[in-house]
Amino acid sequence: MLKSLNGETRGVMESTGNYHAAVAWLLHDAGFYVSVVNAVLVHDYGNNSLRRAKTDRKDAVKLENYGLHHWLTLPKYFPEGDTRLKLKTCYRQQQYSKL
Repeated sequence: MLKSLNGETRGVMESTGNYHAAVAWLLHDAGFYVSVVNAVLVHDYGNNSLRRAKTDRKDAVKLENYGLHHWLTLPKYFPEGDTRLKLKTCYRQQQYSKL
């Protein structure tokens, strides 16, 4: 469905631990421009009234607006290589063994 859209299509998502990784990887492998941005940058973008109700829909619209505003400067996502993934796993295992 995404490939049938006219014009340039970019995927923008927040970096959420490892939850974003599978979708980012899938879109990247399908040939889409994907940008994974720090959640703090998106949170600090735009109107952050304390009275604003937080919902997934409003968060998605805010992320969309962030992506459109930064369209030309969005950092491109590249999947981590196998070596880096293995090193991260070893580090996590080491941290758990200290507990």
